[in-house]
Amino acid sequence: MNTSTEQQEVTRNTVDTFSRMSEVAFSSMERLTARNLNMARESLQQALSASMSVCRAQGDKDQDEAQTRFSGAGVERLTSYVRDVQNIVMEAQSEFAQLIGAQMSSFSHNGRTSFPGMQVLESMAQQTSDMTKANVRNMAEATNKAMEKSSQGRKAS
Repeated sequence: MNTSTEQQEVTRNTVDTFSRMSEVAFSSMERLTARNLNMARESLQQALSASMSVCRAQGDKDQDEAQTRFSGAGVERLTSYVRDVQNIVMEAQSEFAQLIGAQMSSFSHNGRTSFPGMQVLESMAQQTSDMTKANVRNMAEATNKAMEKSSQGRKAS
């Protein structure tokens, strides 16, 4: 295989990778936007409902109970929102890491002679991919621990 054919194949793979990365980014933004709109709608509905309940409450005790009930629901909604946002971001990061790793692998297979130092870049891409996967795992564990503590705190109240 000659150098210009190798370079054309690497260029084609690079364009394909960037195209896929754009798709991942736009898909993630669409999901985040939809989740944000949903959260805003739910929050508005919750606020209206809470305000009506507090207005209907007769005494201080009834008002306190209504506020406690709605604040617990608000915490659950916020926690769910944060978890959903983290999942969207983690999925996008994971896909980006996979795409970058595949692209670096493509460089090394198709054009090592055309791209000096490709082994170093390939190694860096693998390390980045490994770090991203570890971060995704750590974020998921931290979210789950926070959810458990939040649930335990509400149960104790």
